[in-house]
Amino acid sequence: MPSTARGTGPPHPLERFLTILAVLACLAVTAVIWWSVSQYQSMWPLPALYLIEMPLVSIVSSLAVGRGSLSAGIVTWSAVGIIAGFSIVGAFSVGFFYGPVGLILAAVGLFHDLRHKGALALHLGIGLLAALVQAAIMFGAIRLLYPAAMF
Repeated sequence: MPSTARGTGPPHPLERFLTILAVLACLAVTAVIWWSVSQYQSMWPLPALYLIEMPLVSIVSSLAVGRGSLSAGIVTWSAVGIIAGFSIVGAFSVGFFYGPVGLILAAVGLFHDLRHKGALALHLGIGLLAALVQAAIMFGAIRLLYPAAMF
């Protein structure tokens, strides 16, 4: 029985399928990148923290959507922003490979908002803010751990 509150109730099967697809794609990309990069450089703390963060973000989004959480839209758009920020800042290395995961989750967020008559503009703003925070954290971590890095 559908709930009357916005963003609650069972997820649409397409939403559930797409979030699971995003998690599986993210895990596969991460495994391949980790295996490849670890052969040439130390993984800790960077890029390991990023490569742990990306699957965790997709898993949290999948859980929120799968549970029919009231905050599923916000969580999904935040995940889109975090992955987009990583993809853009890391575009010249491995970030580009996470772009499809972000697109899948964006489709989930859009579908969720349209289905629940959610605040799409607000959620897009949350995604943009999450992308900016992710980029700032990345630049800060790089500057802190590698002071000689040039960007």
